[in-house]
Amino acid sequence: MAQKVRVTVAQYAVEIGKQTANEEKALEITRQAARNGSDIILLPELFSTEYFPAAKNPQYFSYAVPEDSPTIARFCGIAKEHQTAILLPYFEKAGSRYYNTMLYIDRSGSIAGRYRKVHIPAVRSIEKFYFRPGYEFPVFAAEWGTFGCLICQDRLFPEAARVLALKGADVLFIANAAGNYANFAAVWEAQHVMRAYENGCFVVTSNRVGTENGVKFFGKSLVAAPGGEILTAASDREETIAAELDLVQVAEMRNLLHIYRDYRPEMYREICRLE
Repeated sequence: MAQKVRVTVAQYAVEIGKQTANEEKALEITRQAARNGSDIILLPELFSTEYFPAAKNPQYFSYAVPEDSPTIARFCGIAKEHQTAILLPYFEKAGSRYYNTMLYIDRSGSIAGRYRKVHIPAVRSIEKFYFRPGYEFPVFAAEWGTFGCLICQDRLFPEAARVLALKGADVLFIANAAGNYANFAAVWEAQHVMRAYENGCFVVTSNRVGTENGVKFFGKSLVAAPGGEILTAASDREETIAAELDLVQVAEMRNLLHIYRDYRPEMYREICRLE
């Protein structure tokens, strides 16, 4: 198994109401990252649309696409042509149900798995109007190691990252559409660094930029190492960042901190107490 993996994070703005144009933009960014030798590419949450859950409008359900849509097939084609994997966060239509989903397209161009966002917010946004929640935290085996996925609000729950790490994830990929709400921009870097450090894994996180309906998305996509170092970070403008992850660091950090030797699940029952 390879010990190193090259990851690329796409950070860009979308045009409101122009799903096709946004898809074309994302396809070109992905294609270029694949040509540059990326092993796996992460796009932002809801990659081809504005952050529509900020408003309640049934017309937005038209943005949802099934897994076998022509657009997803084009991403599969890029993955197969360039032998690279793609993590594609999109508005999924699964029969009569709708999800905020991250699709895992492997380097053969096949759909190898999916993660459906578990924590669906309804404070500033009203995602609960659009999305059914997911009910599991799957991990995926790639040629270079094991990884898990989270989407935006999930990052506020350290239990989610810990579950993925306990399942063997070497890398956590987190797709976001994060604006500066509730001081998110100020705590952003520290939050991802701690998810990496406390679990002894890499964290790769994407975000969008631009202003949509008065909300400014602040970017700052980044890659954090198990020891807490920031390997690369984006600005608040459109850009693509890349980093090479040395997975040996995962075992080294976990052996140094003994996180899982000292783990005491029997002491945390109150966290899961249902009332």
